Amino acid sequence: MQCQLINNEVITNAPLLYRIVIDGRLYYIGCANSAKRPHKHYARNVQRLKDNKPYRKNLPDGFREIHRQLFEASEKGQSIIIELLRNVPGEEKFREERLEIASHRLLHGNALLNATGSRASKNPSS
Repeated sequence: MQCQLINNEVITNAPLLYRIVIDGRLYYIGCANSAKRPHKHYARNVQRLKDNKPYRKNLPDGFREIHRQLFEASEKGQSIIIELLRNVPGEEKFREERLEIASHRLLHGNALLNATGSRASKNPSS
């Protein structure tokens, strides 16, 4: 998966929030313990979709909307940007992620492919 990484002077080996922008039209917000996760894990899931492999042996259909959209963008040669937004305290990362998702939902509405931990609803009112 080809993508551009925007660091924003974030400490990459500390907990952080990130945003994935696909073709300037779809958005995803996430949190991680380091910057390795957004790139490595999503690239692995895109490759698994390309290879027609299951998400996991015990959860073969566990791919989320963001995985499918990244796969489609990769196949079409669309731009993929992973932007590291800011560092957050590790114990607050999920709370900070929810707040960031809420603010992006207001900005991007149905273009936000996101919910914490599970498949996202594309409906901003849900």
